[in-house]
Amino acid sequence: MAAAIGEQSNLRRSTDAQRSEIASISAALADAQAKVARLTGARGIYTVQDGDSLSSFSLLFHRNAYRWPGIAQANKHLVNHPDRIFPAMVLINLSAMGTV
Repeated sequence: MAAAIGEQSNLRRSTDAQRSEIASISAALADAQAKVARLTGARGIYTVQDGDSLSSFSLLFHRNAYRWPGIAQANKHLVNHPDRIFPAMVLINLSAMGTV
């Protein structure tokens, strides 16, 4: 048991190389997400936080929580079910404020 706990503790520590790789991947992901937003004509992008929902994203961008189906449709490549969005997902908003 002690050996397993020690090994678990070692797994929690990340090396400088791992942190550098994570930073590089994060930067590449942010760049790719910005390109997707530009190519799709997105009016905005949003990184999902813990506790967010499509309706909270809709409320933020449209001041109307009931416009979430349009956001789900715009992000159908990521969102298979409206109740299954997760922190760190980056969603795009395609429709302009005040349009359906």
